[in-house]
Amino acid sequence: MGVAFDRWGARATLASVSGMAVLGALWIARSSSGGELIAARFLVGLGCSASFMSAVYLCSRWFGVHRFTLILSWVFAMSNFGTLAASTPLAWAAQTIGWRNAFDVLAAATAVVAALFWWLVRDDPPGQKSPAKPGETLTQVWRGLLEVWRTPGLGPVLALHVFAYAGMLTLLGVWGGPYLHDVHGLDGFARGNVLFAMGLAQIVGLLAFGSLDRIFGTRKKIVIAGAVGSIAVFGTLALLRSPPLWIAVALLMAIPFLSSYSIVIVAQGRALFPDALAGRGVTTVNMAQVIGAAGLPALSGYIVGAFAHSAGAAAPEAAYRAVFAMLAGGSMLGLAVYLRSKDSKPRM
Repeated sequence: MGVAFDRWGARATLASVSGMAVLGALWIARSSSGGELIAARFLVGLGCSASFMSAVYLCSRWFGVHRFTLILSWVFAMSNFGTLAASTPLAWAAQTIGWRNAFDVLAAATAVVAALFWWLVRDDPPGQKSPAKPGETLTQVWRGLLEVWRTPGLGPVLALHVFAYAGMLTLLGVWGGPYLHDVHGLDGFARGNVLFAMGLAQIVGLLAFGSLDRIFGTRKKIVIAGAVGSIAVFGTLALLRSPPLWIAVALLMAIPFLSSYSIVIVAQGRALFPDALAGRGVTTVNMAQVIGAAGLPALSGYIVGAFAHSAGAAAPEAAYRAVFAMLAGGSMLGLAVYLRSKDSKPRM
């Protein structure tokens, strides 16, 4: 996607690949086996692979790197209404029209959004000339990617970005619901309400973190503060044995709020690259997030599975506490490497 952004722009790239997401959602709605579901989900992933980074790329083109965090926070806060839709509304839709029909609706919505993106979005603001996008040979493409990987300061940013968003996703997208069911006995709608509140907390967190770099004139210190806060909450969840429900919910909501510091990491990473390599640069930074979002949920699944419980039975609380400890430890490791990074200070 990064190469495509640099060569053809975000508008054409996203509108082109979104068709795969539509087909994948339709396939999910008609799948009859686990293998089909996995294949269809893979197709959805390909179709959505430009969505996140097209916003990052466009915000950097339209608003520059110095207002980048603030504008991007608003874009991502709005985008998290999709996360909210995957909680209580999706639970309601699954029970009302069935999950297959719900995916048909999602496919139609994705098609409409892709069409609107092509119709309304422009790669460059009025009056600003687009950077030259010459055709590149395969050798030149790889040379550009190598230049991105050789960028000073990239490694420490990637190290923490592996855990910043992925830790929150592992909780909100994978284990939050099972934890509330197995440990606190909540039914489907009650779990959906908590996940809905966690999604709201993430939106508030994105808006809160979005303006902090311009207020304090630093990105590194903000990232460190958010990482330390997230580690503290994960550590508390790991240490507490059978906490009251209200405490557990408060801690669960704190994670998506504090983990919103990941947007500041994206801004810090974007500032490392010139405009000519912006597409490849931001997608390289995001690749760390994607690796974490794939690896941490899988690792946490092995951790839960290592605790003895019969198939279909509730997982023991110790299993979830071990997952929380793993997420805290991983973030600590990433933060230790990130401390070597160079601060990226926006103009005031």
